[in-house]
Amino acid sequence: MQRQQRNLGLFVFAAALLAPNALIAQSITISPGYTTVGVNGTVQYTATVTGLANTAVTWSVSGVKGGNSTYGTITTGGLYTAPAKIPSNGVTVSALGSDKKTSGIVYVAVEADGPSISAISPSPIPTGSYTVTITGTGFLKGANGQKPPA
Repeated sequence: MQRQQRNLGLFVFAAALLAPNALIAQSITISPGYTTVGVNGTVQYTATVTGLANTAVTWSVSGVKGGNSTYGTITTGGLYTAPAKIPSNGVTVSALGSDKKTSGIVYVAVEADGPSISAISPSPIPTGSYTVTITGTGFLKGANGQKPPA
């Protein structure tokens, strides 16, 4: 029995010397992490694959390869497009590794789309008292900006 253990130990040692990457843990990290995006908005995701020779991934949204109109879609290049309506359940984006076992996952919060700001003046904003003009589209009629309480 002791001879078998010694031979097994030598085998593992030899394997580590001959194939150092074989002992690296496989993982997939998705960037950015938790994200908030407006309806119909987009987020570019990237997957960093460690420990796999083939670094290709398959993207899914809430368990559906490529996504769907309810939770949003994602391209093979990782570009997520949020759905036109806020989903009733949470949204996840996942990347599955080439080994079909290793995966990474992030959560996405799809929220109502806010206004699109095209300009702020003055720019740069001075110190002291000043008036700021914000131009853009999608503002609520009669909305006012106020200084937050100290």
